[in-house]
Amino acid sequence: MKKIIPVAFVLLFLKHLCFAGDIVLKEAKIEPSVISTGDTVRVSILFSGTVNDLKEVYLTVREYTEEYPWIPLEPDTTSAENFWSETGIIPDDASGLSFHLDINAVDKDGEEIVTQGFEDSATGKAGTIEVYVQ
Repeated sequence: MKKIIPVAFVLLFLKHLCFAGDIVLKEAKIEPSVISTGDTVRVSILFSGTVNDLKEVYLTVREYTEEYPWIPLEPDTTSAENFWSETGIIPDDASGLSFHLDINAVDKDGEEIVTQGFEDSATGKAGTIEVYVQ
């Protein structure tokens, strides 16, 4: 019996390692690709897995964390894929500015989704969308 407990622990640990990184960011885009003030834009993000694998997805505007601390995205429950999106209007005072929409995602177990290269990001560890407003 004493040997079964450590073996079971090791198996559970290996299972956790194998599935911990299952959800990955596959695509992130903003449409239209050419943006002006007053435009209505749609941010769409695709992850691997299913919508039920994620608890929440939200954006942080890196350059404006106080004005826009987070923008929640909604899951597309009609899609067979793991799509999350949100629609918004570009503010009139954003003309000629570049900014980053940093992507944050939390899985159903409360673990943050981290993409390689974004581990040290303070405002979004899943990825980013760089935006320029004409």
